[in-house]
Amino acid sequence: MKDKHKTKGEIMTEEYYQRLMELSPDAIAVHSQGKIVHINAAGAKMLGVANPEELIGKAIMDFVHPDYREIIKKRVEQSFEQGKPAPLTEEKLVRSDGQVIFVETVATPITYRGKPAMLAMSRDITERKKAEEALRRSEERYRVVFEQAAESIVLVDAKSGELVEFNDKACESLGYTREEFRKLKIPDFEVIESAEEVARHIEKIVKERSDIFETRHRTKEGQIRNIQVSSRAISIAGKEFCQSVWRDITDRKKAEGKVQSTLKKLRRVLGATIQAMALAVEMKDVFTAGHQRRVTDLARSIAKEMHLSGDEIDGTRMAGSIHDIGKIGVPGEILNKPVRLANMEFELIKTHPGIGYNILKEIKFPWPVAKIVLQHHERIDGSGYPDGLSGDDILIEARILAVADVVEAMSSHRPFRPALGIDKALEEIREKRGTLYDPEVVDACLKLFTEKGFKFKESKEME
Repeated sequence: MKDKHKTKGEIMTEEYYQRLMELSPDAIAVHSQGKIVHINAAGAKMLGVANPEELIGKAIMDFVHPDYREIIKKRVEQSFEQGKPAPLTEEKLVRSDGQVIFVETVATPITYRGKPAMLAMSRDITERKKAEEALRRSEERYRVVFEQAAESIVLVDAKSGELVEFNDKACESLGYTREEFRKLKIPDFEVIESAEEVARHIEKIVKERSDIFETRHRTKEGQIRNIQVSSRAISIAGKEFCQSVWRDITDRKKAEGKVQSTLKKLRRVLGATIQAMALAVEMKDVFTAGHQRRVTDLARSIAKEMHLSGDEIDGTRMAGSIHDIGKIGVPGEILNKPVRLANMEFELIKTHPGIGYNILKEIKFPWPVAKIVLQHHERIDGSGYPDGLSGDDILIEARILAVADVVEAMSSHRPFRPALGIDKALEEIREKRGTLYDPEVVDACLKLFTEKGFKFKESKEME
C-alpha cells in the first residue's frame, strides 16, 4: 500500500526509480545500518538467490569476502562523512552457494525512507578477471621464455624502427648493458644496413609476415659476428612490430670456410692427379697428345649448352680429361701404328674403356667418373662397346663424351690418316643423330660450332 503522506509526484518518482532499478542489468542494492533494505532482481541473481525478498534484512557484510570487509566498511564510513559518492572499486563477494565472484562497484550515500543509506551498483567482472589472470600468467610465461631463451630476442617498432623490448641474451651478444642497449638503434650495430635499408627491410617483413636472412653485427668492442635472423611481424594492440631471433653463426661460418678451403685443396690435389694420369696417356700415345684436353673442352661446353647441373658438368669435365687412360694397357706399337689396324689389333684397342674403368673404379670421385669412362664408346643403338648399352642406359655424361670424342678425333691428325676437318666431323654426327649419337647432344654440339663460334683450343693447360 502506498504511503498516504506522500504526494502524488513523490509516489510517481519513487515508482520511476523502482522501475529503473528492476530493469537494470547490473546489481543495485540499498543497505542501511549494515542491512539490505532493497535489492533488484539482477542483484539477487548475482548473489545466487532467486527471490530478491529473501535478501531483505540480511547483513550486507555476510556477502562480502573477508579480505574486503574492513576496506568496504571504511569506504562506506568515509562516503557518509564526506557526503560524496565512493569511487569505483573492485571487490570480492561470496554468493549464497559459497562461490566467490569479482565485482566492480560504485556507491553513493542516499536517504531511503527517511534514513541514511548507501546505494550500491555492482557489475560482475569474474570472467574478465579470469581472462586478465590468464593473460597475466601467459605474459609471465612469455617473459620467462623471453628472458631465459638461449637465443637473442628483440622486438622492433615497425613504424619507427626503434628497439622496444629485448632480452639479456641480446645485450650480452653485443657486449652492452641493458641501459646501453636501450639507447641503440639497429644501424648502430648492423654492419651493412643504413637507417633507410632497415626501414625497407622492416616494411618487407611486415608485408610478407616473416623473413629469414643472414647479416653481420658489430659488438661494443668492434668485433664482427655473423648472425642468422628469423623475423616475423606481430600485431599488439593494433600496432605492428617485428620480433626477431638472432642466432650467432660465426663459428659455423668459420667451420664452413675451413671445409671449403679443405675441399679446394682436395680438388687441386685431385686435379693434379688426374692431370698426371692424362699426361701418362699422352706420353705413351704421342700422336693423340692434347686429344683428351680438347675433348674435355668440347664436352664441358656441350654439357653447359644442355643446361646440365653443376655436378654433371664437373663429372663430364673430369671424366673427359682421362677418358682414354685405359690406353696405358694397350701396346704402344698398336697405338702409334701408321697404317689401319688389323681386326685383332682393333680388338685390343677396344679394351681401353674397361682397363680405364678398372684403374678408376676404386677412386672415390664425387662423380661417376669410372662408369663414364667405361661407357664413352657405347652408342645409342647398342652397337658400341664394351657392353653394347643403348639409349638411356648410357650415362648422359658418356653420351656427351661420345660426340665430343668423335668430333675431335675426325677433325684431328691420326697416325694412319690426315685430319678430316671439322666439317666432315659435324657431318658425321648430323647423319648419325639418333642412331649412334644422342639427338640432344648432337644438336647442342652443332649449335656450338655453327651459331656460337666454338673452336678447339690449342693450349695444353687443363681447363
